[in-house]
Amino acid sequence: MVKRLIKSKFFKLMLEPLENRTVPVAGVLFVPANPATIPTGLNPDWIDTGDVNDDGRLDVVVANFSSSNVSVFLGNGDGTYQSPLTFPVSANPSSLLVTDLNDDCKLDIVTSSFSANNICALLNTGLNGASTVSFSAPILSAAGNGIKAIAPYDSNGDGSTDLVIANSGSNNISLIISNKNGTFGNERTFAVGTAPVALAVGDINNDGTADVVVANSGSNNISVLVRNEDPGCIFERQAIYDVGTNPSSLALGDVNRDSFLDVVVTNRDSNNVSLLLGNGNGTFKAQSTLSVGISPTSVAIGDLNGDAFLDFVVANSGSDNISIFLGNGNGTFASQINYKSQFGPAFVKLANVNGPNAFMADILIADLTSNDVRILLNSEPTASNISFITIASGASSGAAFTIQPVLSVLDAFGNSIPGYTAPVTMTVSAGATIVGTATVNAVAGVATFANVGISGLAGTPYTLTFSSGSLAPATQVIIPTVGAPTQLTLSVNAAGGLTRSGFSAQPGSVITFTDYWFPGSTNGESFPTQPVVLIKDSGGNTITTSNALVTLTASSGATLNGNTVVSAIAGKATFTNVGVNGLAGTQYTLTYSSPGLASVTQTIGNGINGTGSGGIGGPNSRINSSTVFAVGPGSSPNSYSTPNFKVYNSASTSPSTPIASINAYSSQFTGGVVTAMGDINHDGYIDLIVGAGEGGGPHIKVYSGTDFSTLLYNFFAFETNFSGGVTVASADINGDYYDDIIVGAGVGGGPRVIAFSGQNLNVLQDFFAFESDFTGGTHIATGLINSDGIYDIVVGAGAGGGPRVKTFDGSNLNVINDFFAFETSFTGGVYVSAGNFGGGTMDRIVVGAGSGGAPFVRLFDQNGAMLQNFLAYASNFTGGVRVATGLTSSTASSADIITGPGIGATPNLRSYNSQGQLTQLDFLAFNQAFSGGIFVGGRGF
Repeated sequence: MVKRLIKSKFFKLMLEPLENRTVPVAGVLFVPANPATIPTGLNPDWIDTGDVNDDGRLDVVVANFSSSNVSVFLGNGDGTYQSPLTFPVSANPSSLLVTDLNDDCKLDIVTSSFSANNICALLNTGLNGASTVSFSAPILSAAGNGIKAIAPYDSNGDGSTDLVIANSGSNNISLIISNKNGTFGNERTFAVGTAPVALAVGDINNDGTADVVVANSGSNNISVLVRNEDPGCIFERQAIYDVGTNPSSLALGDVNRDSFLDVVVTNRDSNNVSLLLGNGNGTFKAQSTLSVGISPTSVAIGDLNGDAFLDFVVANSGSDNISIFLGNGNGTFASQINYKSQFGPAFVKLANVNGPNAFMADILIADLTSNDVRILLNSEPTASNISFITIASGASSGAAFTIQPVLSVLDAFGNSIPGYTAPVTMTVSAGATIVGTATVNAVAGVATFANVGISGLAGTPYTLTFSSGSLAPATQVIIPTVGAPTQLTLSVNAAGGLTRSGFSAQPGSVITFTDYWFPGSTNGESFPTQPVVLIKDSGGNTITTSNALVTLTASSGATLNGNTVVSAIAGKATFTNVGVNGLAGTQYTLTYSSPGLASVTQTIGNGINGTGSGGIGGPNSRINSSTVFAVGPGSSPNSYSTPNFKVYNSASTSPSTPIASINAYSSQFTGGVVTAMGDINHDGYIDLIVGAGEGGGPHIKVYSGTDFSTLLYNFFAFETNFSGGVTVASADINGDYYDDIIVGAGVGGGPRVIAFSGQNLNVLQDFFAFESDFTGGTHIATGLINSDGIYDIVVGAGAGGGPRVKTFDGSNLNVINDFFAFETSFTGGVYVSAGNFGGGTMDRIVVGAGSGGAPFVRLFDQNGAMLQNFLAYASNFTGGVRVATGLTSSTASSADIITGPGIGATPNLRSYNSQGQLTQLDFLAFNQAFSGGIFVGGRGF
């Protein structure tokens, strides 16, 4: 039997036990058509589909072995069919193909005769769009010997349907060339194994031409015939691979998503299937086997559950059932699911029979002994409830959860609903408020929250409820901890024994209150009741670890006496002798403030009502170039390290001695650590951003620059199961004076870049830097590349593509420049950075060559014009060079280029000026024996 290549589609196939009832299993749901079967001739053994009357509806054509005819079922477009039209063909049709044989844009029928050793063509004589169809009398072409299977094969590139034929009686395959009139020319034969019974056509060596794979039932192997383009040649000499006993059918498909075709073979007498993974060069790995039912006769490949991984279906004629294997996308499969079919299933076909608007393929089974075809329609399950994939945790009051909730939409049987895209909303019980984005749209039935959290009293349990429409909600209990300080509140107002309203201020809010002089007090005296100010988070929890300075000021016309600056103790600032000098009967505003926190005010005066407001303190300023830089270890199969990053200060007396050294992740993780620098929380200290290298999840951590050990953020930038690593950068791309966190996907994912707000982790930008099917990863940087004053994003292509560099405007993602940093034939990837080298307000782009070439570093202006080119390491080193920028001495006024070698060299960190001359830094960042490469991160703009 022959199977043409079925390409992976992003639609769902859902399957159902082959009986007259609806049963969902393992995320697939199948409903029999009504009627469930359509009658055929005697012993149907092959099915193909196509729109033979060109009315926009899929029709079914069946080869009937014992009655020597074909049954044509014209589709109604809803999974039902008209009564069969029967057309005679040559004796004992063993296979069938629906195709255009004479180039008239009508689908014809061609069958193979097992006993008469010929090919039979029925040319379509009907009218396109008609309610019926007609065919010519059989047109016979001699070919073959005990033909078991045919497949289309355009051997001469003319677009016509030539045929390859499996000849079980002569131990070979035939190639016959179409005459474009329903007849075929003389056959040409090619030796294969003993008793070939099935074949498949596909490009197994990725050269753009079709090859042939043949199942040989008598020699228990498969033959691989690779196309030979030499004049007079068709195929290379066959290659043989062992499979099971009596192979009966086969199909081609990329089951492990490596872009190479693999082959699945049914073995009739060993009751299993053989899986041979392709190497992409015309060869296959040795078989692995999976048990199925008794006497498997047919296999079909497709995506059965909408996860974009190829699955396969096997018809077991001896045990009257079919076996379903759901793929994991890596060449392995979940345990088989068996479904009963009581009448000797001989052939299985996947097709969408109920209309173009039905996004799921259906399954057709040729029942050999009951003389019919069974039609099984895919049906999407009904959403019933919401369930957790990941519960929220890490609830610091006022901040996003460190682990964000992820929920799946399920049916009543616990199966996921990939087609569900409605919003899912999180609410919280009384006493707490939500921060961040509380509503997200489900994608393929999964709702992934990104920056949600709550503000509430520390130690108090709150209930989170996740709901969507009428679905049964999911709930969890979460207990917040004390969060980061955000505000000041007045615990005791300045006054004495008076009535007033208590108040606190959030950023931008307005408060109203009344206050009075203490009776008998004198202008300029200390307040009889001294003010007490608390430092709190957004949930109202006092920050008992804070000893921040709180300053009291008065509005114009008044002066203060006493100590107006107090250091908080355990989050409480208590004034002792402060008072005000001013005009009697005049209202004044007292403001209590602390850098970075929302201030609070009160009005003091002679019985006068007043208002006050809160707002974020701190200057509108950014940290520019810094002498602080960081180094993380790389990784290779031969040399790897614990995830230990190191922080250095080139302005110190010993620039090669780290000022901090910490394991960013578990010591068991050896995939490397990437680094970047930025003032994420806008406190005036340069913070450290780290990301996990290849092999770990897309795990991002941000460490405070105050000590490089306090975590500010801890989150996953992409899906948690992505293990290709990340690259990181930082700059303020939205103009709020908080440096933002830019993350690029590593190897294996699309070239995706996400920018997260440094203020609250909101997603600012989410885009593909290059073509979406490029999987070599991205290298990213930031800098002022154009003149709008907003930092921009620089992206370099990873290994596998050309050395392409693109710069995107940070505010709107417009492309600023797009150029190749090295020769276009170089595919080792390109590392990027940016820095200000003392030449105006705009930064320059720095690139380093990836692995495979000499360790060149190049400097480009904002238009992509090369300014400098030099070797950072020995010219014979080909492991690549990673780049960053930063100040490399306390007296530097211009950034330098900081380099780290890739895999294969000692971990020698160096610095160069913009002319390519070595400057202060030249030392080993890790042990001399370590050769896994190093990643560098700095701040040179």
